[in-house]
Amino acid sequence: MKRFHFIIIFNLFISEVCLAFENDSIDTSNSIIYEKVYLHIDRELFAPGDDIWFKSYLVSGINNKLISGYKNIYVQLISDSGKLITSRLLLSKNGTAMGDFQLPLEIDDGTYTIRAFTKYLENFGEKSLFHKKIGMSGSKNSMEITNDDADLKPVNIDVAFLPEGGTFVLNAINHIAFKAIDEKGKGFR
Repeated sequence: MKRFHFIIIFNLFISEVCLAFENDSIDTSNSIIYEKVYLHIDRELFAPGDDIWFKSYLVSGINNKLISGYKNIYVQLISDSGKLITSRLLLSKNGTAMGDFQLPLEIDDGTYTIRAFTKYLENFGEKSLFHKKIGMSGSKNSMEITNDDADLKPVNIDVAFLPEGGTFVLNAINHIAFKAIDEKGKGFR
């Protein structure tokens, strides 16, 4: 009988311990331990005076779901030398926000970086921030174009049309390949 009572008390103790562990588990569905910012940019090559349109997404670093509520997102355009060209402050509502940069007309050609972050992300260093490289290329006048092409020599190109099976078939669908090579036998673009 003593053994029976001991088994019942032992089972009750084990079940209470198991229930306590289940209730102490961490619910990560709503907790934000780490967040990430992503920008969706309309293209990667711009000219002076263009608009850079973007949409930001603020997601949880654990489950990659949009973070509900309101939060500030800072977006900056930075030159290769590290100079801040322009910046925007966006209000993220339920994880998304939209914005744009109006590029100045006197901006230099080159590679620029768009950086996005929250104040919370700054605590984790530069690697935790969002970075995207974009190119800037202004228009050229006719004098610049002719000077660039002055050093090019004419190239003799040999073009061969190659029908599938070796012959063209009249009144039928033909698959035709072509081969374009230069004087040295190399492919030509």
